[in-house]
Order: sequence, then structure tokens, then C-alpha cells
Amino acid sequence: MYKSTFPFSASLKYACLAGIIGLFVGCGQTNDYEVLNEQTFNPDSIDHFVEPDFPFITTSIDARKLGPGFPSDNVTTRCLALQLGNEAYACFDTDMLRWSVAWTGDFLPMVTMAQVSYRDFHNKSNEFPVVLGDPQVATGLYPGWSAGAPQFSDPRPPSPGPDLPSWGPIPAEMGRWNGVHVEGKEAVLSYTVSGTEILEKPGSITSETNTAFTRTFTISQPQQELSLVAAERQNGVKSEVQENIAMLYHGTDGDSVTVVGLADSANAELQVIDNRYVTMQVSSSNQELTNTLLIWSGSAQNIDNFKEMLSSVETQIPDVSDGGEPHWEQTVHTQGQIAPDTSAFVTDKLTLPIPNHWNRNVRAVDIDFFDGNRAAIVTFEGDVWTVEGIDQDLSDMEWNRFASGLYDPQSIAVRDGKIYVFGREGIVRFHDLNNDGEADYYENFSNGMAQSMETREWPGSMVPAPDGGFYVSKGSAGANGPQFAPVAMTGFRYGSRHSGSVLKVSADGRTVTPIADGLRMPYLGIHPETGLLTASDQQGNFVPSSPIHIIEEGDYFGVPVSKHLNPDADITQPLHWFPHRVDPSGAGQTWITSDQMGPLNGKLVHLSYGRPGLFSILFDSTDNAVQGAASVIPARYTAPTMKGAVNPGDGKLYITGFSLWGVNTEEISAILRVRHTGQPAYMPDEFKVRNGGVMIRFTEELR
Repeated sequence: MYKSTFPFSASLKYACLAGIIGLFVGCGQTNDYEVLNEQTFNPDSIDHFVEPDFPFITTSIDARKLGPGFPSDNVTTRCLALQLGNEAYACFDTDMLRWSVAWTGDFLPMVTMAQVSYRDFHNKSNEFPVVLGDPQVATGLYPGWSAGAPQFSDPRPPSPGPDLPSWGPIPAEMGRWNGVHVEGKEAVLSYTVSGTEILEKPGSITSETNTAFTRTFTISQPQQELSLVAAERQNGVKSEVQENIAMLYHGTDGDSVTVVGLADSANAELQVIDNRYVTMQVSSSNQELTNTLLIWSGSAQNIDNFKEMLSSVETQIPDVSDGGEPHWEQTVHTQGQIAPDTSAFVTDKLTLPIPNHWNRNVRAVDIDFFDGNRAAIVTFEGDVWTVEGIDQDLSDMEWNRFASGLYDPQSIAVRDGKIYVFGREGIVRFHDLNNDGEADYYENFSNGMAQSMETREWPGSMVPAPDGGFYVSKGSAGANGPQFAPVAMTGFRYGSRHSGSVLKVSADGRTVTPIADGLRMPYLGIHPETGLLTASDQQGNFVPSSPIHIIEEGDYFGVPVSKHLNPDADITQPLHWFPHRVDPSGAGQTWITSDQMGPLNGKLVHLSYGRPGLFSILFDSTDNAVQGAASVIPARYTAPTMKGAVNPGDGKLYITGFSLWGVNTEEISAILRVRHTGQPAYMPDEFKVRNGGVMIRFTEELR
């Protein structure tokens, strides 16, 4: 599908004649679009975090205090917050396959870390989102769907902390989140319940002053009875079921009611259990079934109006196989800035697409490449962009928005032409079904890593493993930010069973295996051929300085609250310690696998967020241990340096990062190309520590 470009303005048409500096088109060019040669982070020109024409964002919700009668144990770490029209919204819990809460009125407060800093770039006063509007429907911490009779208890492994939810997805044999299809302004959910594939289209309908929620299902040949919990009211006083309508009366006088109706009742019936739970039972069938629920809560006097709405409910799900219409048809063109060859290593800048058509912030977290000319970038605001035109001159790079709605994403990888992103929702694999340059299906590649509500349990890193899987790292549950879990020990709260860990994700995404733990805020690196896995960690509680670790199975690195694997494990010593003044905050590592980076060829490069800057990591292997040393890579780093990737085309290192935590840089975010100019570097190239002393070999002869 054709994508239009950023509109060409008359004021820029004569930039060559007038000498205008800023948005320009170069002399002699015939392009009919403008090219940005500066990126501008202006809060006044950045719009609201939530875009009204996109159907969801992923976030967390604390719904423990919705009001009398609603479940009091209701929290959702991985919430697909759906915009259903008519000022109606719902949270689909992708771990539990349930509607945890549906409400009307206002949406959600933008208070998570990415949201609160979206326009206030260094604001870290994050909180847990709560429902701002009027809650209508809710369920508690149990599976939304079950095989056989409904289940009203949590089947997940217990939490490490006392009286805390069992973070993570339900067992895969019970149910699994598959992903979400984007169909214009609507979302179609895909999941599996006990081997049965289900598509669900959520929506809303209004009549008079009442708003009801719709849930339309396509259920693929269920081989056993399935149960859905549609609503729970703990203060129910009586109930009745009349054919295809179930009514649960609640409140002191029973004058309020939650009503669930079946607009298409083939092979399905409604029940009310214990004057508390409204459920739907679907019988087994050798045919595909379609069922539509209408759910509403309000005054018992308005039940007749509910019945009128039920008779007019749409009962169809759109065909999702061919993809939906694009949301972001325009492209943005930018011109990079090439640094003069004034030293051995210089940094060229790939100008980010800000400002843009959607007034969207663009804080680049990570980058990976399709080929030498084209890359994918993920931003902290939850967007994926693609960019092509990454050539020697960086004179005209074309940016396309590819996906949105992600939750604190920290890593991106391109494998076999597919984009993978790791955020709090897990690893998402994207599919452009109609080749229009935008993702239509956001597939859950893996959500097997448990994720708590704690702010500091970061989805730190994802690196591709040579066998086709991935390694991921997760932060410990630091005591910063809003409090959910009790303090476990100085500086930490209880997180999930995978907090502070490195985990291996299998090639099919279905198996997640803890490898090492006891980390504080780890970021990974991996050699793409040998699979040598490394991690940095950040100085703080139980981490006296900034280390670099070699990661092996069973390792424990000294943070007691994230010691999950082996309670008797000894602390594994690091490869290298950075003094805090040298690297106050370590980030990712990248191996230079090309021959275009001079003395860095074949070396491990470590990125420091807090410095910011890069280090070459040297190894000295002896019979007793492997030890490391670090050498500064001098260059100009205009933004924090977090993640890096080697371009397979030009062999150069590209680095990304954005400013939020303790760092003082010129720019909020940047993508930089680190380029070796051929000038002498005079860097340490090798070192050995022996009984007689320390030997250091340099890249050039010292004079």
C-alpha cells in the first residue's frame, strides 16, 4: 500500500536560495517532501500519550478499590487496555485470559514510567494506574476461561512474597494468550483455552443513557465443555436466569443489577453461581461456534432497555487473515549529521523523526537491522519504527511507524525478517499480513517470564541466541516508585519469581528456563556465533560497583531478594569491576563482529548509560579464572548510551539511548553511528596479569 510523505511546505521550497537552516530540501534535489535535519524534543509539540484512533495500550491496573461488591484482589500486570468507543473501556488480562475490569467515563491516568515522562522528560514520579471512570464489570484473580467447570482460584506458582499475587501467565495447558489483531480502531483478541482456539472482538453499545459491553467469540470446534466467568459481584443478594439472560442483583436493597445476555446462544448457556459469579458454559462441538455476550450493570429499572440493546447486538467478527487498514500512512524523512574525522572514533547522528505527523515523542531504546540499509527501532513510549536509507551519507532516511501500544519496551531484534520486541508484556513478534508497512498481528511469542507490578522489575534486555531462541534479563524489584509489595530487605520489595534473573527462551517461545539470578538491574550482551553471554549490573544495594559478568547456568550474583534458583549458591565473581566514578550505570554490550571498526574488531563493547560512553572490554584467560579490563573509547556521545547493534552492511556500531535517570547529556535521545576513521587510537588491545606483573599491548606503538 502506498504511503505518503511528510508534506512539502512552500517555505522550504526555496531553502537553497534563501539559505534557510532547519527543515530543508537540498539544492538540486527534486524530492517533493521536506527533510528534517534537526530533531526537536519540544514538550509543547508532543500530543497526548494515548492516541484515540488506536485500539489499545498495554499497561498495568490496580483495581483493588473499585467499590462495594467488586473483587478486592484485582490487579493486572499485563493489561491490554482497550478503547471500545462510547467512552467505554476494558482491561483484558493477557496472563489470566479475563476481563479484569470494564468501565465507562474517563480512561486511565498516564502515570507509569514511560507515560509520566512522555512530555515531562525527566519526571520519575510514577504510580500504578487506577480506573478513573465508573467501573461496571470486574472479575477476580482466577482464569477467565476454564475447561469444564469454572475455576475460582489462582492456578499459578506461588509468589516469592507473602500474601502477594502469583505473577505470570496461567499454565499453558489451561490457556495461552496468542496475540492481538489490529483492525482499524478495533482489536480482535486471540487465545487458546485447553487446546481450543478462540477469537474475541470486544466492543460497546449505547441506548438512552446506558452503555453495555459486547464480547463476540469465534470458538474453533471445542472438544470439551468450556466455561467463561463474565462478571463477579461479591454483594449479590439474588439472581435469576431467563432463557438467554442472567441477572445478578446486588447492593443493600438489591436494586442494582449486573446483566449478561447471549445474543447468539448456539451451544451456550448462562448460569449464576452462589449469587456471585455470572458464567457462560459452551458445550463441545465439531463445528466452529459463534457467541456474543452483552454485559451491563446499572439500575434494575433499566433491564427492559438492556433487552432492547441485546436484540440489536452485532454478532460478527471481521476476517483478520488479510490485515487491517493502516493507521500511519505518512512517512518522515530525515538527514543525518556526519562528524568530521577528527579522531580515531567519531559519531555520526541519525536524526530522529521528531517532530512528526502524529506529534509523537520518539525516545529510541534499541535498534536492530534487516540489512545494511534498513533497521527497526523501538521507543520507550511503546512504538516500533522502521527506517531505510542508512547509507554512508545519511542524506535521506525514510521513517515509518510500524507498531504501537507496547509497555515499557527495552529491546528489539530482527530475525528472518520478523521484528521481536521485549517489554513488560513479554516478547512480541509482529506480522505485517498485507505488506502495507504496518503490523496487523501482535503475536505473543513468549510471555512465560513472570512479571510483577513493581516498577523496577524492568524487562532489561533480550539478545538472540545462536540456536534460534533468546536470552532475556529482568530487573529486581527495587524499592523505588509506588509501593505494591512489602519491603523484602533494604532497597528491595518482593517481585516475581523471575526478578533479577537471566532466562533462556526456547526457539519456539514456549519454554522459559531460568539460567542465573541474584542480579540488580542487568543488561545483556551475546556473541552471535559462540553464544558467550555477558551482563552488566548497576551499582546500588548489594552491588558495590558496576560489574561485567560472564553468565553461566546456575550463577548467583549477590542480590539476596532475587536468589531464586539455589538457596545455597555462592556468589559468582564478576569478569570486571568498574569504579563508580568511571561507570555509574552500566547498560548493554555488543560484540564487534565486522572488520570495519579498526582496533575494536572482534572486541566486546560495553555501553555506559551514566557516563555516557563506550568501553572496550578485554579478556585474560588463565588456568584459574577469566578476568577482564576496560578501555575507554573516546568519542562524542550526545545522549545516554544504552543498546547497540552492528550494521551487517557497513560493519559499523550503531547505538541508542534516551535520558530519564541520573545523567546529564545534550539531547533527550539519539541514534549514533560509531565510525572508525583510520586515525591511530592508541588504545589497550590486550592485557595479561601474571606473577611478574601486568602486561598491556596497545593498538599502536607508543612514543
